[in-house]
Amino acid sequence: MALIDDLKSELQGKEGLIQKLKDTTLPFPEPVMMIEGAQEEFEKLTYKIDDPDKALSRLLVLEFETYKKLQQEWLDGFWQHAKTTLEDSGKKYPVLKSIFSEDGDKSPISGSSIDSKQLLIGVILGQSMSQSGRTRAGFSLMEHISWLLSKHGFKLDVHFKREEQVDSVKLDFIFPNAQYYSKEPNSTVTCAAMTTMNDRYRLAIQQLRDGTFQRILTGIGSENYGKALGPGSLSKAKLNDVKKKGAKVVVLKSVKDAFSNNDPVMTYTEWFKELEKLKPFWSM
Repeated sequence: MALIDDLKSELQGKEGLIQKLKDTTLPFPEPVMMIEGAQEEFEKLTYKIDDPDKALSRLLVLEFETYKKLQQEWLDGFWQHAKTTLEDSGKKYPVLKSIFSEDGDKSPISGSSIDSKQLLIGVILGQSMSQSGRTRAGFSLMEHISWLLSKHGFKLDVHFKREEQVDSVKLDFIFPNAQYYSKEPNSTVTCAAMTTMNDRYRLAIQQLRDGTFQRILTGIGSENYGKALGPGSLSKAKLNDVKKKGAKVVVLKSVKDAFSNNDPVMTYTEWFKELEKLKPFWSM
């Protein structure tokens, strides 16, 4: 097995050194702590809540800034904590143990030069953190949308449900609930949430229920994402699939001009107004 495969095997996964450190001497803050921190910071700095697009954009940035800071602190601490943990790990992690033993006190934060093996460890660490970052971002988007909805008078478990089972699928959001949908689908809103329209967008489309207001909630337009994940990622082929389904993609207002009036795209401000118009029907 190649060295990179050995290192990935020992670093990643439930039994990998990365997870072991997170579970013991080098815990990484839970996503909910970063989410709540961003919301508290948002309110402390008195950002305007009345514009859902600007508010969501700011929340995503505030949280990402916190995440990057904590991520760097964790990576800086990895080398010291890894060495101590490896010394007490018995026969586990033989490849990592041999590398740390060979390198002595050298580490990327010690000021000394590092060799190719340590560089490879650093690359794998970065890949693992990036993957966890993508998972966090998807969860964060839903949490921030829920928080903004509550600030606009939409109550969880009253006006909407999260991760509700409907038919054979689990919807990320449904307004107001599955019981109402079974009686009045035409004034029900079914939503799938994904930060960007990546290759899994077809799964999001499949979640949506025919005959309802079908919405795909995204973070497209956030300055946290590069060009590859911006409005350009929403290709004509994807837009055609969305239109054929009878759905719309919700994006941040800052990129709405990148789409034509015929594209099945709307902003969060437009979506919140749509929900306000439908809200009276749900209490009938």
